[in-house]
Amino acid sequence: MRLTRGRIALAAAGTLVLAAAAFGAVYFTLFNPKAVAAVALPTPSPLVSAQSGASPAALGATWKVAAGSFVGYRVREQLASLPAPSDAVGRTTTVTGNARVSTNADGTATVSAIDVTADLTRLSSDSARRDNFIQGNTLGTSQFPTTTFVSSAAFTVQAAVVNGIAGEATVTGELTVHGVSKDVSIPLKLQRSGNGVNVVGSYTFKWGDFGVQAPRVPVASVTGNPTIEISLVLAPA
Repeated sequence: MRLTRGRIALAAAGTLVLAAAAFGAVYFTLFNPKAVAAVALPTPSPLVSAQSGASPAALGATWKVAAGSFVGYRVREQLASLPAPSDAVGRTTTVTGNARVSTNADGTATVSAIDVTADLTRLSSDSARRDNFIQGNTLGTSQFPTTTFVSSAAFTVQAAVVNGIAGEATVTGELTVHGVSKDVSIPLKLQRSGNGVNVVGSYTFKWGDFGVQAPRVPVASVTGNPTIEISLVLAPA
């Protein structure tokens, strides 16, 4: 069968259409078209008493991770040679944990004995296919279903934070991901919210750390290093 120029052109056009369709399928399956904001404290301050000048309630001694908390990942995606329009973000709201708080004579507070566990089998993004790939191939959640953090030293919270103003602190401890534990320091932002406390932070690590390798699929890859995002709501136990 002889192919005319018209048939050749038609076949070429069809091939391009199929390639474009495949490209689009991968793009919309694996990449998040909507930007997800990074973790941040609520704005404005939720502690009305601090704004009005009234003294907030005294801090309790034992705190627990409450509803509204989440732990997740953020990583920049790349499709072929083009940057993705937003980061890939997956989060789990199945988070448990505790912390101890003691108030000091100078108005500051000391936080210790932090122990947080997140269920990675509940990680969810905008794509179920991405979630299955991340859990099965990158994190191996069937063997390592959780990530944990246990503090190794206490840290001090400034009096202004105790009184309702947003502040910062750094917590040190052992982070376990993919069955591998490492000593880390995580910068935090804290702010009281009614009788509770909002805590947000992030920790970026290199691919290969914790035995976690960069995911790769046809025509798609990730750039840069992954970031663990933490947003906790602590309530009196």
